[in-house]
Order: sequence, then structure tokens, then C-alpha cells
Amino acid sequence: MTSVRRSHLLVIALIGIVAVSAAAIQFTVAGGGSARTSFVAESLGRPQPAASLVRPALGAKLEVAHGGLTVASGKVALSLAFGKSTTGSWRRFEHGVSRPTAFGTESITFGVNRMEQSLTVNQHEGTRVWRWQLSTKRLNPAVGADGSVRFTSNGKDSGFKILRVAILDEHGKDVTPAGLRWKVKRDRGAEWLELRLDDARLPVPYVIDPIALVGTCPGTFPGNYNGCSVQMVSNRKDFTGAPLVRPASVTTGDLMLAQVTLRNNDAITAPGGWTPIGNLRTQGAGLEQALYYRVATAADTAGTTYSWSWTNNADATAAILAYSGVDGTSPFDVTPTDNSGNSGTATATGLTTTQNNDMLIAFYGAQANVTAVQDAGQGLTQEYTVLSTSSAASRSRSTGADGTQASAGATGNKTATVTAAANWVAHLVALMPPLSADGSGTLTTPTTNVSANQTGRTITFTYTAAAGGMQNGTLTLVVPSGWTAPSTTANNAGYTTASKGTLAVASQTITVSSLTLAGGATMTITYGDTSG
Repeated sequence: MTSVRRSHLLVIALIGIVAVSAAAIQFTVAGGGSARTSFVAESLGRPQPAASLVRPALGAKLEVAHGGLTVASGKVALSLAFGKSTTGSWRRFEHGVSRPTAFGTESITFGVNRMEQSLTVNQHEGTRVWRWQLSTKRLNPAVGADGSVRFTSNGKDSGFKILRVAILDEHGKDVTPAGLRWKVKRDRGAEWLELRLDDARLPVPYVIDPIALVGTCPGTFPGNYNGCSVQMVSNRKDFTGAPLVRPASVTTGDLMLAQVTLRNNDAITAPGGWTPIGNLRTQGAGLEQALYYRVATAADTAGTTYSWSWTNNADATAAILAYSGVDGTSPFDVTPTDNSGNSGTATATGLTTTQNNDMLIAFYGAQANVTAVQDAGQGLTQEYTVLSTSSAASRSRSTGADGTQASAGATGNKTATVTAAANWVAHLVALMPPLSADGSGTLTTPTTNVSANQTGRTITFTYTAAAGGMQNGTLTLVVPSGWTAPSTTANNAGYTTASKGTLAVASQTITVSSLTLAGGATMTITYGDTSG
């Protein structure tokens, strides 16, 4: 099945026939600062001026906002902002942002279920108290015995955590002095995260590296957690005895994505409100896997359960993953791929994304008493694996792994190691961050003046997509009355072409439809007036 697309519409009217000009939005960095340390620069990746400041995550949303980082999960949230004013604006990269400070640079990087703030200090500062404003929503911080900061919500562990103090040299080596601990302090109505540090014996530059972590699928399986629900049944016709549960982090508008792996080839019946995405994939007569999704509504209250069913008794394993920070109208960038085989490596066929910072999820299903472990070095982190408990030959295995891809393009195949040659099935999904609002791109032309009596002129317009990009959108350009009508016939007066999308003309209107661009990407419309 194909995924839903958002129509992204931009209408530009050319006013008058004397001046036709516009200016593109410029992203600049005051002071020209950059990350000096090699490992911070590597973590940030390449410069990407149109990179989104919001990234999807399992059971959470990661965001650069209010001068710092914010991690939100359901109704709880944590924000951390360095307490000293800075002189520069954020410079955007593939995996985060950076800006200059009086002492060096401040950088924030996105990770899998985490955000990391790195203060690069270029010269010794002596004994100093470093402070970050700590803002929380329905969370209570407390410094643990290991020096980390843990957060409870309603008296229970929330899964949020600020890892213990880490001081790193320019190559990423841990040079943390013994005994350093975070301190949480209330001052003038605000909470602060503090670190008292004497850096006299530290190498320079060095990096102070607080990391905010959200544990969304952290436990043993089967089980139900903040960002996932993972279950299995043995020799059953449905999941009624072990239903999947709405992950605790889910709020209205979040995406729930389900994997169902079944040890026969029966038709699978989904609960109401769940829609298949991609193809059902089989391997032999005894293994199949299907994916489903649901955008959460107010009806998906805490504790809501969901059960898939089939006709004949069989083992089955399944999981629901909850994602925030994805596009609510068009969550799937492209149609998921599917694959199957019999070997020691399960391969989720690669796909080609159209947007930056997509969340990739690989789902693997396997037959019998085998493991399926996500292979390292592919940009994915395994979130769960679960095995049914029937006889060894009848068992079902499900595994899921996810990670973000910074730039639009080919993902490459994703693989999991199966402990013995066995039947397997696999899917690969790409979820995209929110698309930009309609009309938020920019249209420019180098043309500055066109007099009313000029002929034989060609005008080129460049459209630049906003940071969130656009998918299957439409751009409309209105040629002023009195100008030659646009045409799609070569050598005709007003001949018009477009570098991307599908071009059509009607009267004085140029329309480019089926237009998909990543954030910051460009396309051109060339209009030629040869009426003279």
C-alpha cells in the first residue's frame, strides 16, 4: 500500500511588469565560531543550513528550543539551557547545532533517544561553577549515588536521566576528575543543574558533556513501556491473552507503528483504526509479517489494548512502537520495503528517502528457536527482541531497530544476524519529521528590472524548500496580465520548463505539481518570453 501524501501549496503572484525580485532567507552565524574538537565536529556532521530543529524519537520528541535542548515524552518533558548568554546564533548541521561562546563553543547533538550538549572550553577558566537552567514538566529531579540525575513522575521512575558528569579531551577521551557530581539547585524561582570544576590540570580544549537520556523501550520482553509494547503468544488465534498496550508516552497525534510476525500464512485481522502499511511478506508456508499504523486520537487513552487475530492456532510475536515528532498528516516518507529468505542474515531492503532526518525502522521476523540481532555499524539501535515459548520448531521471533538518517537519499540495506540458517522476513520503514507549512518556502530570481517593451527575455525562478521540506506538493506561479502566456511547447513564446515535478500551464498560470524536495533543496522554473 502507498502512504498518504500532503499537498504542499505555494502560490506566487508576480506584481507588475517593471520589477520582479525577491530575497532568499539567509542563515548566518555571528562570530564564525565552529567546533574545534574533532569528535564534536564528527558528531555534528556536515553543515546543513535547512536542518530541522525537531527530530522524531521512539516514545519522545527531541528539539532544540528556548536556547537549549528539550526532550518530551507524552505529558512529561525536560529542557536544559546553558545559563550564560551567547553572542552567536545557532549554526545548523546534519546532527545538531553549534554556536560560539566567550570560552569556545556550545553544541547540541541529536542521538537515538538522547540529546547531548557539549561545551567546548578553549582555555583554562580556573575554578568555576558551570550552570544550565533545568526546566521540567511533571518531573522531579534527584541526584543519584553515581552522580547522575534521575527523574521521577508521580513517584515512579520516568525513564528520564542526565548521565553522570563527563569531561572529555579534544579526541573524546574521558579525562573526568574523580569525585565530580552534578548538583541540582533552586535559585530565584528556577532550577539549575550545576557543576563546580577546577580545570587547572585538564588539557585544553576540553568538553563538558551533559547528556539527557529518555529510556522509552528499556526493559526485558515481553513487556509494556513508555515508548513500546512488546508481546508474544504461543499456539493461539489472537493476542487477547497478551494484548499489546498503548505505550505510556502516547498523546493525541503521535504515531503508533505495529509489527506482527505470525507462524502461518493466515489472513491477519487488525483491530479497528489500524491501517496496513507496506506489503504483507511471507516466507514458505510457516512465516509471515505485516505492519500497521495508527495516529493516536483522544480515544487512545492510557491502558488501551489492541489485539490482532487470525484463523488457525499458531505462535506469534508483535510490537507497537510510538513515535512523536513525525509528520501527522503524512508520516511515511516512502512505501516500506519488504524482503524474505532462508539464511543466517535477515536483510531489510534499502529504500531512498526524500526528506532529511527521517527515522528509519527495521523490523525482522524469524522462524523457530533462533535469535535475530541488529548488526552494528548501520546507524540503527536495537530497541527490542521477543521470542514465543512454544516448542522450538514452532516459535516466532520479532526484532525492531531504529535510527535517524541525516540527509535524504539511499539508506542501504539493513541486516540482522540470525543464529542459524532459518526462514526470515524483514521490512524497512522511513518516517519523516513534520513538513514545512504551506507557503513557507522562498522564490527568488536574479532578474531586477524588466521594462514593458522588452522581448526575447528569459526569466529563471528558483524555489527553495523551507527547513521541513515538502512532499508531493504544488507550486503555482502567476504571470502578470499583459505578459505572454506561458507555454509548454519549445520555441513558442513564453516557453516554460521546470527542473523537477510535473509542469502544466493554463492561461497566465504556471503549475508544478508532484513536487518533492528535502529541506533547503531547490528547483527552478524557466519562463521565456520570445513574443517580439
